[in-house]
Amino acid sequence: MGHYRAEAQNFSSCHQLLNRARWNTHAMARHLLSMVVNRLVPEGPVVIGMDDTIERR
Repeated sequence: MGHYRAEAQNFSSCHQLLNRARWNTHAMARHLLSMVVNRLVPEGPVVIGMDDTIERR
């Protein structure tokens, strides 16, 4: 249990630091997408298709 308490204290310090930081959400999203793509598709091209048509209901 002593190990768990040490981790909990470390989490609290990290949370305070991350909570106070100013984040660029676009840069973070770009970085996370890059990490996911590099992990799932380490080689070869990645093709992403999008449909921007408006659907009428």
